[in-house]
Amino acid sequence: MIEHPAVHQPFAHLESLGYRATYVGVSRRGRVDPGEVAAAIGPDTRLISVMMANNEVGTVQPIAEIARIARERGILFHVDAVQAVGKVPVDVHALGVDLLTFTAHKLHGPKGCGALYVRDGVTLEPLVRGGKQEHGLRGGTENAAGIVGFGKAAEVARRDFAANTAHLLALREAVLQLRDRLPRVILNGDAEHCLPHLLNLCFVDIDGLDIQANLSLRGICISVASACASGALTPSYVLKAMGISDTAAWASVRFSLGRGNTLDQVETVVEQTAEIVEDLRWTTSPEDIGECDENCPCLWEPERKLGTDADDSDRADPVADRVS
Repeated sequence: MIEHPAVHQPFAHLESLGYRATYVGVSRRGRVDPGEVAAAIGPDTRLISVMMANNEVGTVQPIAEIARIARERGILFHVDAVQAVGKVPVDVHALGVDLLTFTAHKLHGPKGCGALYVRDGVTLEPLVRGGKQEHGLRGGTENAAGIVGFGKAAEVARRDFAANTAHLLALREAVLQLRDRLPRVILNGDAEHCLPHLLNLCFVDIDGLDIQANLSLRGICISVASACASGALTPSYVLKAMGISDTAAWASVRFSLGRGNTLDQVETVVEQTAEIVEDLRWTTSPEDIGECDENCPCLWEPERKLGTDADDSDRADPVADRVS
């Protein structure tokens, strides 16, 4: 239910053609239960697709476990690893996946250049016919400059992986200081299974758009959802799929960090965010935001930081089966 539109929309198109798609729910931490994936498999299931890491809350999924389930059932398994490659270890052989997609610009490479790993023995229909390029799967002259830039970006990401990871984790911990600086700040996501550079925080009683706008005026860019959902006038579907209420979803913002960011910059972000949130809480009435309900994260675990050692028994929606 939390897949990127790059997966959701093709599946919706297949449904319009008469195929059946089953959508598996996630826990309140945004994590998929491999057991629910196994339970969702039917006799006519041909493909499973699960993102390795979510682009809004940063939760990393149990890909190797799901891959074993798919392999035992003889089903192809695709992984969207766009957010993961370069940020967490990704070994297609150790994971046991059949297909894996990633892209250059998430590695600080050029935009407009992506890659698809295809396991030996997996046969695909051509995406674009009319040429022998890319093993006949995508006809047309290759973007040579983009490919070279992609390769160099991957080389640098692998070379500096340990240093970059340590740096990003330090920045992430600095942002998390907001939970100590301010009351009613909740982490949306999984504190253990997470990307080092991305986190989503709920500032209870504050409209996330107000935080975003005020930070923007100070030269700081954050988001209220993913870039691919910008302009949407509805709460984040990712947070909703995690069982979070509309009110809490609107109060949530995403911080995305890069290897070029410094600790001084992030400390400035923390100071400015804390100041803005305190000001907004003085000047905003709860009626302007909406009332919390049983699906607000602060009510799940009061006085505790979300995502430390809670179990996943309080899952959000179970398997949701939609038939075209």
